[in-house]
Amino acid sequence: MKRIYTILAAVIITASVFAQSPEKMSYQAVIRSASGTLVTTQVGMKLSVLKGDDATLASEEYSETLTPTPNANGLVSIEFGGQTGWDAIDWATGKFFIKTETDIDNDGTYDVEGISQLLSIPYALHAKTAETITGNLNETDPVFDASVASAITDTDTTNWNNKIDSEVDGSVTNELQTLSVSNDTIYLSNGGFAKMPVQQEKTYAVGDTAFGGVIFYVNSEGTHGLVIAKSDQAFDGTPGSLVDYNTAIQLCSDTSRFDEQGKQFFDWRLPTLNEIRILATYYTYDDDLLDRLGLPNNSGDEGWYWSDDIYITTDVSAFDDQAQVRRYSSEINTNGMEEDYEGIEYMMNVRCVRSF
Repeated sequence: MKRIYTILAAVIITASVFAQSPEKMSYQAVIRSASGTLVTTQVGMKLSVLKGDDATLASEEYSETLTPTPNANGLVSIEFGGQTGWDAIDWATGKFFIKTETDIDNDGTYDVEGISQLLSIPYALHAKTAETITGNLNETDPVFDASVASAITDTDTTNWNNKIDSEVDGSVTNELQTLSVSNDTIYLSNGGFAKMPVQQEKTYAVGDTAFGGVIFYVNSEGTHGLVIAKSDQAFDGTPGSLVDYNTAIQLCSDTSRFDEQGKQFFDWRLPTLNEIRILATYYTYDDDLLDRLGLPNNSGDEGWYWSDDIYITTDVSAFDDQAQVRRYSSEINTNGMEEDYEGIEYMMNVRCVRSF
């Protein structure tokens, strides 16, 4: 009667995938007799690769016979694969199983067999197909297409290899020069110069609307002058809207008293007496300027304006209130200008000016 033996355990533990064929799988098993005694003599083994959805119905794709000798612990460690038919296995599709058959007496009769599914190893072997890909690969990665590197060409890489790695004319400083500027010209220390374009300064004329108001004086070049606000800062057409001198100064700092253009500037001030004289000169002979400024065309109280000049007198008897210090004021109308001086508590109109 033939003795019955068993294999205690058999597992596939790894797949060796090399850069060059053949590829092989490693297989280990511990072999014991029916009584549990370790088998340490040579045995016969047949390992087969099956393919199919069910292990019992799977078809054989490859088989190989071996005659390993277990070690003192009954362990056999073998590699199989790489023989004829191995390369024909299509690892890309289907389920794969390994079938092991063992001939304990090594007499040609297999006593024990087992089947287990291969899980990750076929995928590792299928990755080897990358070696057989030919032709061009089209890049479809949108991140790469959005990168500046996507525009690099073969010519660009050729130019990189032609870069200058060392100084070719023997000097590392001869290209360096000192720049100097004189008027409208830039000079190079080693010779040569460059002319800077001349910037033409904008010019203005009396009557122009600019800098938050109406220009009533310009210098001979038309580049600087005086601007008067377009409306009064004190009198607004209602009774009692005139102000004393101290309030007049404050109104020139109150942006709410100016139009949208005037609110952009913060250096409005009371005019000097001389500036009022200049204004009166243009006011008298320019009806259009009169209309644009809206100055009162009468001799009422609203036609008198505070200036920033001071009048000092030692003749206190000349004034009922005995004041010795008074502020100049002026009435402007179509006939010109009339100057006067009043106490700072007197109520008058305000029209602020600024320089540009």
